[in-house]
Amino acid sequence: MLKLQEKYKDASPQVKLRYSKIIERGSIAETYKKDKVYKCEICNAMGICQPPFIKKNDTPYAETHHIIPVSELKKGSLSKLNLLCVCPNHHRQLHYGKVKLVELSNKKVVFEIDDQIIVSVKTTTPRKINRVEYSREVADANLHGNSLTEPL
Repeated sequence: MLKLQEKYKDASPQVKLRYSKIIERGSIAETYKKDKVYKCEICNAMGICQPPFIKKNDTPYAETHHIIPVSELKKGSLSKLNLLCVCPNHHRQLHYGKVKLVELSNKKVVFEIDDQIIVSVKTTTPRKINRVEYSREVADANLHGNSLTEPL
C-alpha cells in the first residue's frame, strides 16, 4: 500500500475515451420499482425491514434486477415477470454472490442464496403510497419489532 500511495500521491486522474454499446431497457424498470413501493423483494421475502434511503429528488432508492440477464437478448427479458425490485446490496449479491435461480414463474421467483431458499411471490395488484405513508409504516413496523413482510 505504501508503494501505491507513493506512486499516486501527486498523480492527476486521466481521461480515457471508451466506445461501447448499450442495450435499451425502456422505462418498465422505473415503473416496476414504483409499483413495488421501492421495497427490496429479497429483503421482504427474508422478513427483513430495511427501508431504502431517500434520494435528493425525494424518491426512495431501489434498483431493478433482471432475473434472466438482458444481455442474453431473450424475448420477454424486459417484461415485469423478469424483474425484481431490490436493494443495492441484494442486487450485487444476485450478480456476484452464491446465488442459484431455482424457479421462475408468473406467481413466484425462487432463489437459493447462500444455501437458503428464498421465495419471492409475484403480486399483480401493487398498492401505491406516498413517502409519508411509507415512512409511517416502516416506523410502525420497527416500533413493534415487526418487519414489513406483506406486499404494501
